Amino acid sequence: MSRSPLDVVKVNALGVPENASLFDFNFEDWTSLSVRSSITSPAEASFELGDETGWQRIQTLCGLGSEFCVVVNDRPRLVGRVEALSSPCDAQQGTVQSFVVRTKMSDAVVASAPQGIRLKNASIKDFVLACYAGIGLDEGDFEFRSDVSRDLMTGKNSRGQRPPKPLEPLTEEQAKVNPPESVFAAVDRHLRRHGFLHWDGPDGRIVVGAPDDQQEAMGMLCMYAPPYGQMNNLLSIERVNDVSQSPTVLGVFGISAGRDFSKTKLSSILYNEDLIARGFRRSVIINDEALRTRALASGRAKREFATRNRGLDRLTVSVDGLSYTEGSYLFPWSPDTVFDVVVTHLGGAIGNYYVEDVELSRNASQGDVSHITLVKQGVWVL
Repeated sequence: MSRSPLDVVKVNALGVPENASLFDFNFEDWTSLSVRSSITSPAEASFELGDETGWQRIQTLCGLGSEFCVVVNDRPRLVGRVEALSSPCDAQQGTVQSFVVRTKMSDAVVASAPQGIRLKNASIKDFVLACYAGIGLDEGDFEFRSDVSRDLMTGKNSRGQRPPKPLEPLTEEQAKVNPPESVFAAVDRHLRRHGFLHWDGPDGRIVVGAPDDQQEAMGMLCMYAPPYGQMNNLLSIERVNDVSQSPTVLGVFGISAGRDFSKTKLSSILYNEDLIARGFRRSVIINDEALRTRALASGRAKREFATRNRGLDRLTVSVDGLSYTEGSYLFPWSPDTVFDVVVTHLGGAIGNYYVEDVELSRNASQGDVSHITLVKQGVWVL
């Protein structure tokens, strides 16, 4: 297996109490760290220090609300604040101090969306900003261009990226909140109706846009059988084909038509011919009276179909190190990227897969390992 240069992880304090200088807080005391980024949930980082007497020290320098920036190989990975402190003690293992850093989006997951929002003929961007204003965020806290997400996270220029879909044009339907949903849930629901998502960017801003699983592959994930394993970068891989949540026929209908949904004029129906040919019969009907155009019905059907079919071809892999190596350059593994996968025991080249979740971890027993979840290219075409 090829060996990568040593990954460098730094945690920079963005603001500490005035009396912080009274303590010699050395991050080399870390016993483990984990940084997770995803396109479907807020990013977070957790750290553990092997210091039996450091509770007061960690409370002072890493107290609740203290802000930090996690940097991997000189690339910002996460900007957030301390949301949890703990100090577990075991008679055999000793005592450690740990803290968890989460992004501003964590407020959106907990806080209820403003119930009075009713935006007629407003843009998608207007609705997002109106919802997030309730937790103190404004336009400067967002990046409304998903095509820069990969570049910001990895530092590697994108190629093959589709131009971003605009969020400024007015939408025909009324944008509103459905109590008691959270800020995150309200925005996520509205964005998905138009083929968008929102996720944490590496610099503290929230990226709003369409996930691009049609972009050019950033590199290769490979596991060749001996004697051809010199370039392998996979420690483990699991491929799952699971139909548990997959419909064979999915229909979205905009206006109720009594017992016979097939006669509804405003509808969109999708078929999974492969599963039907294999003997599965799973028809799903979704009635959404909020839909007013055939395009919205089609978009809703595609989103539901994609979400329910993510388990049909999913990869879970572990990779040595925290970065993808190209020459002397290190590009941290990150979501919203695409990789070509070649694995001998799975038949060789199995195609391009889209990265939706990455966890970078470091500890004394395993060293640096990245855990990555990928889905078949095409799933996230909304």
